[in-house]
Amino acid sequence: MSAGTPRISVVITTRNGADTIEHTLRGLTALEAPSGGWELVMVDNDSTDGTSEILQRYTDQLPMVLLNETRRGQTVGQNVGAAAARGELLIFSDDDSVPPPHWLKAYERAAREHPECDIFGGPVIPQWEADPPPWIDECVPAGIQGVAFVRLDARADGPFPAKRFHGPNFALRSTLMQDRRIFDETIGPNGNPDYAMGSETAVLMQLQAQGHEAWFVSDAHVDHHVLAEQFEESWLMGRAVRFGRGQQRMRERRYRPSHWLPGRLPGLLLWRLLRTALAAKVCGMLGRRRQRFVNSWDHHRYLGMARQLRESLR
Repeated sequence: MSAGTPRISVVITTRNGADTIEHTLRGLTALEAPSGGWELVMVDNDSTDGTSEILQRYTDQLPMVLLNETRRGQTVGQNVGAAAARGELLIFSDDDSVPPPHWLKAYERAAREHPECDIFGGPVIPQWEADPPPWIDECVPAGIQGVAFVRLDARADGPFPAKRFHGPNFALRSTLMQDRRIFDETIGPNGNPDYAMGSETAVLMQLQAQGHEAWFVSDAHVDHHVLAEQFEESWLMGRAVRFGRGQQRMRERRYRPSHWLPGRLPGLLLWRLLRTALAAKVCGMLGRRRQRFVNSWDHHRYLGMARQLRESLR
């Protein structure tokens, strides 16, 4: 690393984030600088609202490298941002998340104290736009809330399954990203409402499978904005479909689609679709709201997997 190179790079991709990006940028201005310095690599991913103007207003207030990328896709932006980043530790976050002032120092300390680890992450705390209706806690299990609302509760520092970190709050040593294009650009938000979820999960699973250890940093939390519309069951079922698509795409990273045709997976998916649809209907008739929701979530998740499989086999 040359003199003056920042120790930490924060990489954020935004597209049409005018409703939240200023709150995020304001929070970043309050960050305490780590001993090695830091930079913000901000990628404007073809925004058509007021995002670009907001970003320009903060170029003098933050150590910002502002990039423009017209190819749409969050993972496209992450790859572009990572390629431009100069830090030894790259922290990835979102345009609707706000860290506390000590965020960078917490990551710097963890990276220094745990040289055996290459992956780090911390809590993602929901900041509700409106109070969640009672049925959310009554009917939506914690595991599904983690997926639906990008939620990761605090826990003690220590080794952690990398795949459980969330997109708004994880970090990688730059040595893992020598080609700086490790994100699969076919997964993740891309302007299509029916996209496959799980781009960060796919990368983190791959890295941990290669033997890279992960560490949970309890002090390095972020507050993540959750819209009121996300409490609607129709929105949650759409989320389940996208989640299923992502799960299937991750399978495709390990197995070629031609291997599935003579196998049991298509038939098994069909059975699961029918079983969960029937279970959701029966539970609804019996007034078992929690079980009905879980079966409905699973049904839509399998529906997403089936749609992705069908597209892959075309």
